[in-house]
Amino acid sequence: MSGSPTRAASPGAWPARLLILGLAATLRLAAPGITEFKLDEANLSLLALDVAQGERFPLLGIGSSVGFPNAPVNVYLLAVPYLGGSHPVLANSFIGLLSLLAVALLFALARRYLSLSAAYFAALAYAVAPWAVVFSRKIWAQNLLHAWVVLVVYTGLLGWVEGKRWAQWLHLPLLALTLQIHFGALTLLPFSAYLLWQARPRWGRALWGSLALSALLFLPYGVGLARDGWFSLEKARDTRAAAEAASPAQTAQSGGPLTAQGWRLGTIALTGRDLHALTGPDAFRDYLARTPNADPLLNGLLLGMGAGALALLWRQDRMGRALVLWGAAPFLIYSVSWVEGTVHYFIPALPAGCLWLGAGWAALLRVSERFSPPVRTGLRYALGSGLGALFVLQVGLLGFVHHYVNHHATPGGFGQPLGYLLPVRQALFADHPARVLVRVDGMVVGLDNDATVWRALLDPVPDVRFLDAQTEVYPAETALVLEHACPGFALRSPAEGCYQVRQRSPGALAQAAFSPFAEATSLRFANGVRVQGYRWLGEGCLVLLWSTEQPASRNYSFAVHFLDAAGERIGQADRLAWLGQFWRPGDRIVSTFCLALPPQARATLASVNLGLYHLAGDQYFNVDLLDPQGAWAGQFINLPGPSH
Repeated sequence: MSGSPTRAASPGAWPARLLILGLAATLRLAAPGITEFKLDEANLSLLALDVAQGERFPLLGIGSSVGFPNAPVNVYLLAVPYLGGSHPVLANSFIGLLSLLAVALLFALARRYLSLSAAYFAALAYAVAPWAVVFSRKIWAQNLLHAWVVLVVYTGLLGWVEGKRWAQWLHLPLLALTLQIHFGALTLLPFSAYLLWQARPRWGRALWGSLALSALLFLPYGVGLARDGWFSLEKARDTRAAAEAASPAQTAQSGGPLTAQGWRLGTIALTGRDLHALTGPDAFRDYLARTPNADPLLNGLLLGMGAGALALLWRQDRMGRALVLWGAAPFLIYSVSWVEGTVHYFIPALPAGCLWLGAGWAALLRVSERFSPPVRTGLRYALGSGLGALFVLQVGLLGFVHHYVNHHATPGGFGQPLGYLLPVRQALFADHPARVLVRVDGMVVGLDNDATVWRALLDPVPDVRFLDAQTEVYPAETALVLEHACPGFALRSPAEGCYQVRQRSPGALAQAAFSPFAEATSLRFANGVRVQGYRWLGEGCLVLLWSTEQPASRNYSFAVHFLDAAGERIGQADRLAWLGQFWRPGDRIVSTFCLALPPQARATLASVNLGLYHLAGDQYFNVDLLDPQGAWAGQFINLPGPSH
């Protein structure tokens, strides 16, 4: 039978296998501090932590780059390592282990359907493939794909080429789960469709039963999409419009139905070229100046992969054609002009390319048998040494790029390595805090990078609240404060500064530089906000002291209208007060509002009208003022200007 399995290897082959797995494990699991932990990683971790802690069971994952929400399967998978705690290295290591399993599975697949020598080369190529390593070292939905992709291919061959009934039952459900881990797995559909079509005479209860089981596996995702209205035409139009706005160059692309995008991205992924992309748009030139250009050498791997793909086609059987289609499908799909791709969309093709390389090596061994022993030995030694040198080069390049991103700022590229954030986290946890105030870039968890990162890193802390640069909070109870300030825990470059951890007690306000506050008014706003005082800084900046009585169910903004002596508005400095979810009884908050006017205009400033409002849709609603008896007292407080 075509595509039949080869004989089992001898026990003496195990040391070589363990060496390959050891190399793969080292590249994926060593130096866990040199990993990214940015917005996507943090959002995914927060959802997975909720599942692991039994707080909620989401039916949708995080948003995708096309605006459509991801399925929740990647969240459920990532909850497994988080059962052991909230430390992100647990999740990173879990993903690395899944990738390591993929290397072992690829060896087994190649050993079964090609040869032992092909299996060694395929597994070694996959173990050191730079982009396979990069996409195995951090918390990212697509990084969970590696083992699942190989399992889908393996069960497809076992079930629909070899005819094993148990694999026929498993193949489509595994495909259903893999598709829900990340949309990039859609490139596996041509592989499965081809095998099923070729196996039409075998269709029966296993196929229909596996289809029904696959549909059940999509059920939570479908319920989540329906619940949030994603099946409506209006939502589809809005999503498409948002995607077009986010990628105008892609949607405006012209010049025919096909582009070179698929070939460019696919060859980058399979060879390990362009690792400088990790350093971002500002630092890549500095990185390239420090690192020899090895990309032309890495292109040599394409010859071996191409030879292997041709050798598989030469077999003229279903198995060979299916294995070629596995890796070729992404090249074809992402060559369509209206389909946008990135390098990580080729994760499903990475093991296929390595398998092709193993098939090419096995074909070389067969061809070399036609030559005399000296020629045969020389040919094998020369090509084997060349491929080995390329593997060593790939490992070296991985070392170079990881060393660079760990010691140099890479804005727009590799995020702040986790190794610089974990000591800050540990310092905070050493005091077993119940409350932490965090001042970083942004305060909206889920949208702002730094706020989301620290919310995930500080997950065990019961009360974590975020401030912006113009807001300071003095809580009713002692809290730790984390902010960008030096001296403190240094980040990877001086330009990125430090993180500082300090304690703030309830009496800290009296010790700070806010003592000159004048008494404002006894009025309070209907949402519990009470203005306690104010003072003026130079250049027209109003510093306001206010307090809260309870958390708010919505967010409010301050209306700060600067007036001249005639009561005419000369400017305003409206902005968000502080996210209502962070308000606590007894908090005293200091907010600064500055008037962006030239000095001569600021000189006319006589007073300020101060109010609060919230936004509902496109309408503004002012918050009423109440007097000490709770009666209505207007909507604005008038504060005298700096000259009064």
